[in-house]
Amino acid sequence: MKGGKVGNTKVESRFISTGFTNWRDATKTFRKHEQSDCHKEAVERHPIQNKIIQIMSLGILRKVANSVLEDAFFTIMVDETTDAVPSIDAQTITNVIKDTLLRMRLQLCKCRWQSYNGASNMSGAKRVVAANITAEEPSAIYTHCYGHALILAVGDTICGDSLDAVCESSKPVKFLPKCEGQFEKLRKEMSPYTPGFRVLCPTRWTVTAECLKSVLDNYSILQKLWDTTYETTKDTETKVHIVGVKSQMASFDFLYGVTLGYKLLKHSDNLSKALQHKDMSASEGHFLAHVTVSTLGKLRTDDTYDQFWGSIDTKLNNVDVNEPTLPRRRKLPKRYKTERRRPCVSEFTKGPTSQAVL
Repeated sequence: MKGGKVGNTKVESRFISTGFTNWRDATKTFRKHEQSDCHKEAVERHPIQNKIIQIMSLGILRKVANSVLEDAFFTIMVDETTDAVPSIDAQTITNVIKDTLLRMRLQLCKCRWQSYNGASNMSGAKRVVAANITAEEPSAIYTHCYGHALILAVGDTICGDSLDAVCESSKPVKFLPKCEGQFEKLRKEMSPYTPGFRVLCPTRWTVTAECLKSVLDNYSILQKLWDTTYETTKDTETKVHIVGVKSQMASFDFLYGVTLGYKLLKHSDNLSKALQHKDMSASEGHFLAHVTVSTLGKLRTDDTYDQFWGSIDTKLNNVDVNEPTLPRRRKLPKRYKTERRRPCVSEFTKGPTSQAVL
């Protein structure tokens, strides 16, 4: 194999690089591919590769199990995925958890905590995973995953609209035929030393800042990609999606939100990574949390905001983004009115005030 691809010269390019343009003939093409030497060569290799991967995964599981056995108690943390189990109902997931504990030689009586997301099949009072485990081991106290709740709350509070737009922009890059290949081609032509694009998932921990950074690093490449993809795409719904993403990236508010999100979330992501270390104690985690809060608090200064605005101003010279404009003045709701008068801004200098943003 060369570069992760089967080294057969008879393989069709549509299966490894160019992709499909006419899906009506896909069935015929797949049947033809099944009889090719390339397909037979790949099928012969797969059992050996799968066996090696299985041996490596079992070795990792045994190492983790031995580490847990050395401690007196343990916590169950689960995030379900539809491609690993036939169903995601509460009883099926409970059986999978119990089977996993049995395989890893862990006794349920030593479980003291459960931590899941807020899905209806995981948390609740009756007929859910948490209730099923608690019925067998009352000492296994359930708590809603604080990390899951915190990342959603922080994302919505800081720059919810920008995060949603970044999430939508990542969908065409990773899921449209040919789009990812076109992105890699443009990246090698325009900026070959720039890291690739990372998909943003709002519920994933510790990677949000890196995803936003990948958008900032590949901003011009993504804008060029939308023009190229729009010309080669025939589906109307896909074209509408591309136009929406393109218009979002052309607005100053989007660039401002992504830059601000990266500046803030990189600190919280570092904290999340540190807190997940197996040797982290409660006192050390408490200290790191205070350090992170103190670091974020130091960003609320005029000098820091001047540097922040300077970085955005420099970025504006290299990307195709509209000039910043003041938002339309709106009447403040009565419940928010105070005796203090709102400042009157007569001209646009540095955008929103640092007190309002940072």
